Formats: sequence, C-alpha cells, structure tokens
Amino acid sequence: MASRWLPTLAVALAFVSGGPAHAAGVDDFYRGKTVTLQIGYAAGGGYDVYARQLARHYGHFLPGQPAVVTQNVPGAGSLKLANQIYNAAPRDGTVIGAIGREQVTAQLFGVAGVQFDATKVNWVGNMDRAASLCVAWHTAPFQRIEDVLQQEMAVGGTGPASTTVVLPTALNQLLGYKFKIISGYPGGGDITLALERGEVQGRCSWSYASILSTRPDWLRDGKIRPLAASASARLPELPDVRTVIELAEREQDKQVLRLILAGDEIARPFMAPPEVPPDRLKALRDAFSATVRDPQFLAEARQQKLELDPMDWAEMTDTIRTVYATPQPVVAATMKMLQSTGR
Repeated sequence: MASRWLPTLAVALAFVSGGPAHAAGVDDFYRGKTVTLQIGYAAGGGYDVYARQLARHYGHFLPGQPAVVTQNVPGAGSLKLANQIYNAAPRDGTVIGAIGREQVTAQLFGVAGVQFDATKVNWVGNMDRAASLCVAWHTAPFQRIEDVLQQEMAVGGTGPASTTVVLPTALNQLLGYKFKIISGYPGGGDITLALERGEVQGRCSWSYASILSTRPDWLRDGKIRPLAASASARLPELPDVRTVIELAEREQDKQVLRLILAGDEIARPFMAPPEVPPDRLKALRDAFSATVRDPQFLAEARQQKLELDPMDWAEMTDTIRTVYATPQPVVAATMKMLQSTGR
C-alpha cells in the first residue's frame, strides 16, 4: 500500500527547547510508576502488534518516564475491555486501553452488554484510519466476491460487535451474499490460525495493515485471495478489488454500509477511564501524539510494515460525535439488519 507516513513533526515546544513539558506534580506522580496498556484481544493479532509497538516508546514521552507494560484482556471483540476501562479501571492515569474499532459505534447500534458512552469516553488517540479486506483462503472455491452469491463461504469472526461478524452479516442481509459466520474466536490471530487449519474458508474485515505486518507473504504468494475491500476507495495496490460500497446498488444500502464501516476511520483507538485528573489526561494524550510522530517509533513501525495515519484525541472525538449524529432512519435500518448477529 502506498505509504501514508506523516512527516515528522516537532513534538512540542517543551521537548524541542528542553523545558518542562508538564507541571512538576505530573512528573512526580508518574516517576517510578508503571502505566499499563491493556489490549482487548489475544496476543498475535493486529491490535496486539500495534499496541505493543506504541508501548515500547510511550513511556519516553510521559512525564517522569514511567515504565509501560502491556496486558491482554480478550473478550467479546474487546467489549470486555472497553467496559472494564470505563467502569472499573483505576482513574489515576496509570491505565489506558487499546480496543477494537467496532466498539466506537457499539452504543449507537444498541449492542448488548455495552456499559460505556462513546461520546463521553476520554479518548487518547487513534493510530490509523484503515482499509480492510474480505479474503478467501487459496484452496477455497471463491475467485471473486460474486461467487459468494452462489455458494456458502465459512468466515471466522470474534464477538457479535466485531466487524468480522457485522460486515458479512450486512452483506448477507442487504445484498444476498452467503457468508456462514463462525464467531467466538478470541482475536484476529485466532482467525488466522483457523484459516491455516481449514476451520474457515475466509475472513472479512481483515485490516490490510495487519495483513502486511503479520502475514505479508500470504498476500504476496497468493495464499489469500482478496474479494472485496472495506474502504472509501479502491486500494492502489489492488485496483481490481471493488469496495463493499460499490457492491450495493440502492442508496440506503450504501448508507447502511458506510455507517457500519465508520469504525474504519478510527481503526486503532485508545481510551482512558473517566475522571482521570485533567493534567494527567493531557499528559497521556500528548504522549500519544508525540509517540506516533517520533522518528525512532516510525522507523520501527516501517520495519514491521505497520500503516499509520494517526488522529489526535480532539479530531477523534469530533469524528465520533459526527457518527452519532447519523439520521435516525439510517441507524434504525442498520440496527434492524444487525439483529441477527446477536448484538
């Protein structure tokens, strides 16, 4: 995929000049402490890779330079962690969470079990605005997306709120495709293993960046066959692969699909608990913005083939509020279609 690396920016005047970036109280609080970055998926998948890359550098840009450790908290496509961060995590600025993109709109869609308000979350930042693929395993009898109109295709999914479940459900309900969704995998890495073992024939809503970072040879060597892209436009490297929006003919179907894919605009979200003291919350947000623009961080991310198109907390919050202002008839139509996912 064509590089989307942002130019290296000055992190903040304080870092350039060597002056204090935060009040002494924040430095004193973090010095000698440990910040835990919790990850809402099992180890090995794309979210895990991105979060661990952030964690390796994040502490350098926090006042007091605390240690940063990662902890996997998988469950329900990261809904478990989102609820935990919002309701039970320490509110002192020592915990943040990496959750799935689908959790950004879970409340809007009335997902069962949501115990947080996305419009009131203390968002820390977003690492990427992503494109995803629906793919078939090379031994499966699917050459084009239209083949799934004629024959059932087994695809792996995580929780009911996950786009790995929601997107194939939408294509079934709206456009008549025949995806058989096998859900309940703890994370993307588990679906990848299921493909290798022959448990499933394909996967939808698989981040293109994750494919490039975790299984680049599969795409290069034809082990997976791209069928459709979840993106606002066709990928330059895959110009013959249509977007899922292009598959729809009716305007309302297109609107529903756009709403379902809204989470792709916020593909790698990070959140903090409510009631974090303002100065510490600012420190968490500033450190995130500094990390994703740091030259050493970027160099390592390039080596891992991680796509980055970061978004700071303010832009992220504005984007989420816009999504939640979607006209109610479109939301209602989307929710009705999603009922069969168990959400």
